[in-house]
Amino acid sequence: MNWQLAPIPVLPTLAMVSWCILVTILVQMAETTEWEHQDNLHRILSFMIMDTGTTTFLALSLILVLTMRVNQCYSRWWEGRQLWGSIVNRTRDLAGQARLWVTDCELQACILRNIVAFVYATKNKLRDEPGMQEMRAEKHVPGLFDAEIQEAEDSEHMPMHILCVLRCCLSQAHARKLINDLQLLAMDRNVTSLTDSLGGCERIKKTPFPLSYVSHLRTFIILYLLLLPFMLVDKYRWMTILVDLLVCLALMGVEHMSAEIEQPFGHDFNDLKLDAICATIQTNIRQISSFRQPLTVDGSVSNSSRTFPSPALEV
Repeated sequence: MNWQLAPIPVLPTLAMVSWCILVTILVQMAETTEWEHQDNLHRILSFMIMDTGTTTFLALSLILVLTMRVNQCYSRWWEGRQLWGSIVNRTRDLAGQARLWVTDCELQACILRNIVAFVYATKNKLRDEPGMQEMRAEKHVPGLFDAEIQEAEDSEHMPMHILCVLRCCLSQAHARKLINDLQLLAMDRNVTSLTDSLGGCERIKKTPFPLSYVSHLRTFIILYLLLLPFMLVDKYRWMTILVDLLVCLALMGVEHMSAEIEQPFGHDFNDLKLDAICATIQTNIRQISSFRQPLTVDGSVSNSSRTFPSPALEV
């Protein structure tokens, strides 16, 4: 099994552990070393050392606030995964409908390659990356024509432009009697679902966590970690440093993880693997495009039992 560790905020952790080492040394000096200001230092440190009740109250308060933060961020991450799961299912369904119902090869090819183009355009839109980067490099959708690429690049919202192209293809297929009313309704329902999923992803991306909440939580964590040595040193002595390090790693690690999954569409360690999802959809569309209908009732090969001939999805 391949284990990987999430990135840890090193500098804040080192700063807090250094503070803990300083406090521990001062407390030990105040108790064991005789020097000029020993009494004054001992009185100050004795005043700052906290009892068990105060320590428990602060810890529970911090855990409550941090738990709310983690739950909300995970909800955003999971909703993003569900939306992309819906995109996977709807693209499969729409591609299958186009493959079996739309008998015109060119129109069928246009629908299938624009389905793949929509997926990659959505991923790039959510990551603020160049929209047709993969398509123009002919890595993912080599069947797109230069005119299609240019029109998409000139549009203000590339995924929506591609969805409009898909709807135009469906309207054309219906006008040419290639699909009936019910088939048009079923295919358009899938396009509408793709539109809804796109809107849901954009809502997550454009609605960050309230800054006041995040600032309050991080301030609370810093204050707690600054006071933590005074809570531990009376009981753990030199072991305070190790305990403080573990607590710092736990609290800051969880907060750092929450900050990552708050925006789940990027390149961070805990973000959704959109590249893998898009590659899966591309593979699914290629498989659907090469589907051959089974034999008819009399055992002959169906007239529509041809492999999708367009080079649009050949890699």
